[in-house]
Amino acid sequence: MKVKIISNLYYLYIKLVYITSKIEFVDIDESIVNSIVGFWHGDSFLMNMILCKFQNESFDIMPLITEDPRGEYIVKVAEKLNAKPIIVLNDVKIIQTMKEINRKLLEKNIIAIALDGPLGPKHKPKSMAYRLSKNSGRPMVQIEFQSKRKIILSKRWDNYIIPLPFGVIRAKSVNLGVITKEKLSEVKSEINAPQ
Repeated sequence: MKVKIISNLYYLYIKLVYITSKIEFVDIDESIVNSIVGFWHGDSFLMNMILCKFQNESFDIMPLITEDPRGEYIVKVAEKLNAKPIIVLNDVKIIQTMKEINRKLLEKNIIAIALDGPLGPKHKPKSMAYRLSKNSGRPMVQIEFQSKRKIILSKRWDNYIIPLPFGVIRAKSVNLGVITKEKLSEVKSEINAPQ
């Protein structure tokens, strides 16, 4: 019951921000379908604006969500936004998760992943997104966010951003192409941390 109530409130707040804010989507359209979409963990709330934008499209957005108690809430909210979350299982079960992700890479969708992972450190990219791009031949797209009128939870490792209603949000995609082994070090230096 607690999960249902909290996830409903979270969903309603996301929709309030989406409806009342001026949101500019730059190069975020069907061209990012069949890509690996990366974002910083601190921008996870803002990533919900992308889910709202694509809520009624014919393709799926599949955010990778870590198996933990908070993940239950995030899964429920993502499902309300018509996303199809994939729960990343811990430890030995990671092989099972990777098999499921590899199956999903054969379908028309967007796989979304926090570049700095669920635990950080902040703005230090992990290798999973790159490996998914390299192994699937899908391009990697980074979403950069800017938000006015926001709360920053500065005591959290990721400086989590919660936009306020009636604000201005800008979301821009940067296509980094398919990540090959040779391109990996170049791309790591291209990945943009917010200023």
